[in-house]
Amino acid sequence: MQQRLLEKHERRHFLWLGHPFVRKVAAILNGHTQDSVRFVGGCVRDSLLGITPLDIDMATSLLPQTVMEVLQENGIKIIPTGLDHGTVTAMEHRGISQSGHKKETSSKKVIEDAPRLAIEITSLRKDVTTDGRRATIAYTDDWAEDACRRDFTINALYLTPEGDVVDFVGGLSDIKESRVRFIGTAEQRIKEDYLRILRFFRFSARFSHEFDEDGLRAIQANLAGIKKLSRERIGAEFCKILELPNAYLALENMISVGCAEEIIPYQPDIDSFKKVKRTIPQADAILGLTLLYPECREGELQDLLRLSNAQAVRLDLVLKNWRKIKSIQSREAACIALYEMGKSCWRDCLMLAYGQDHIDAHKYEEFLKLANEWTIPVLPVSGRDILAHGVKAGPHISMILKEVETIWKQKNFPDEKIIREVLEQSIKMYKE
Repeated sequence: MQQRLLEKHERRHFLWLGHPFVRKVAAILNGHTQDSVRFVGGCVRDSLLGITPLDIDMATSLLPQTVMEVLQENGIKIIPTGLDHGTVTAMEHRGISQSGHKKETSSKKVIEDAPRLAIEITSLRKDVTTDGRRATIAYTDDWAEDACRRDFTINALYLTPEGDVVDFVGGLSDIKESRVRFIGTAEQRIKEDYLRILRFFRFSARFSHEFDEDGLRAIQANLAGIKKLSRERIGAEFCKILELPNAYLALENMISVGCAEEIIPYQPDIDSFKKVKRTIPQADAILGLTLLYPECREGELQDLLRLSNAQAVRLDLVLKNWRKIKSIQSREAACIALYEMGKSCWRDCLMLAYGQDHIDAHKYEEFLKLANEWTIPVLPVSGRDILAHGVKAGPHISMILKEVETIWKQKNFPDEKIIREVLEQSIKMYKE
């Protein structure tokens, strides 16, 4: 075991240690049992790397029921978010500022939408049995035992409220060397939970310069285990990978060991994906899927990754429309396509067309600028205008309106006066 106090230059990245709510929760639990609380996981790892953590997690030698009772006795709101796994969440009360005083509006009303801090608190655990998907756990008071059941060395660092880093598995040296390694035997860690295969690629792409060879070999030997995972878990983790600015590094290594095809049984277009990601690092997971798998059938990726309905609709819209970009040669044609697709779909289609070399960088920038500067017009007439001309209600109303809209687009979206003349002409032809 290695233990050291945070150095002065490191402490500026651990300002969250001084947050009143963090200090209060730690003090309450340590007041019940001395040295029963340490921070763990991403908040320690990220802060050591100079990254502001998104979440704060605590580990404790106290049992979950004791944690809930002690905190509730001291006025802390508790949510049993993962009680089966020994996890509860302590919620900062609304309206409490970082100074610990209630915030009030001019009407002396507590601000109900004040940001709240949530701290996940998990009791120390050891695995009794695992099947590659779920684990049966038992509680322990052994910090080293808890550390050794975690996935990667950099995720198993503990921090005391006083600022002592405790390392049982070599995580400090791996952080210093930018290494992502499985704790202990890679194959054993993988067989405990096959989702760790995907997590290995995500964390390696995010934190390391290269991918650990022992880890890659163990993954290649255990790829069949991915089939034990639910599609929801696979889809969520795969999308997290695609969100990374350098996700192509993860994809290249996933392809090299055969992992990518275990998830989606198509050869991914890594070149298009890499091209766009290098130019637009913020390109998100759904766009990444269209770049990697532009030939997938409608609904197929949704089924394979259990995407949400909103994600699936966006994905299918892009896959249906992106090829239209190549044939657009004028601003007028671009405006019509932009009007029909909407700005969000248009931007997605531009990136896919650029990645597939259907348009060059100049045209991509030109069409993107159009979306940023042009206000998509609204057809200045409606079905009510047709009814006002004495046309009876029925399906022909939408037919007339569609015809007027088509002419309006072809005439480059003229003003209301011109389109009303077109409408009157269409209605006259209908009545004849």
